[in-house]
Formats: sequence, C-alpha cells, structure tokens
Amino acid sequence: MVKRSPVARRLEKINPSSIRRAFSISQRAPSVINLGIGEPDFTSPKHVIDAAKQALDEGKTHYPPTAGVPQLREALAKKAKRDYDLNYDPDNDMLVTVGAAEAVFLALLAFVNPGTKFCCLILVLCVMNLMF
Repeated sequence: MVKRSPVARRLEKINPSSIRRAFSISQRAPSVINLGIGEPDFTSPKHVIDAAKQALDEGKTHYPPTAGVPQLREALAKKAKRDYDLNYDPDNDMLVTVGAAEAVFLALLAFVNPGTKFCCLILVLCVMNLMF
C-alpha cells in the first residue's frame, strides 16, 4: 500500500517566500542588518505590555473596525499634525494596516490599474542576488 501525505499535493509546489529566505540568510550573517519582516530587536516597553494586558482583561479580543480602531486613527491624525503639520481626517483619510506589506499592497490596488507600468524597488531580492 502506498503511503499518502495528509496534505494536498498543491502544497508541495509552494516555495518559501523570498522574505523568509532572506531572513534565514541574515540570521547566519552577523554583519547583515535585517529589515525584512519588521521584527523589533527590543522587548516591548512595559507601558505597552501593560496596555495590552489591560485590553485583554477588558475583553478587547475581537476584530477591530475595518479602517482600524477610531481612537488610534485619531491619535495618528494628531501626531501627523503635531510632527509634520499634515491635516488628516481620521474617519476619511486614514486606514490602519497590520504592517507595511499590507499597506503597500492596498496602495497598489488603489492606485495602479492592470497594465500600468511602474517602478518597484525590491531591495531584499537585490541583496539576495548579491549574496549568491
């Protein structure tokens, strides 16, 4: 009897992402500063940890609104005004994402049409090509 894998065959065709390969390589090269996956090189500050614990204790364990938590968008709009003299309406001009990759992806979807030519610099792939 032939032993079959419990996973679908299509998964065998999936290769690790370039960013994960670059991350693995950078871990073996102490002189490389990895900016790949956004992993901080420090422990979260105590006030952030305490706020996260408090939010959990208060039952804030559900998905936020699609555009992001209103209080966060309001705070970001105030920071943009204070630090950069930029005016944003937190209800209409701001969208909170889970990371830079999602933000770039959504920006491309919003502003680039199929067939549009644009320049996209992907530093990770350039660095990887130099390493091999």
